[in-house]
Amino acid sequence: MVSRDREGMFLRINDGLTDVEEAFLDVYPKADGYVIHKVRNTLNKVRKNEQYEAAEDLKVIYCSFTQKAALTQFQAFQEK
Repeated sequence: MVSRDREGMFLRINDGLTDVEEAFLDVYPKADGYVIHKVRNTLNKVRKNEQYEAAEDLKVIYCSFTQKAALTQFQAFQEK
């Protein structure tokens, strides 16, 4: 992965093995992980009949191409 990397890795998904996670973060310290778990935890706090819409709104945030766009979408999500 390191040899194919161009600009860094910002998202990781692993199975929770502590040693693997620590090694990965040594190489990619900015990599965030467990987005799906963050989304699920957020959706658990939303009414059932509003979860689909909230999930779609969260997807827009996590699929943003820039940090500025993500922050703008996050602010809109918070206001909603």
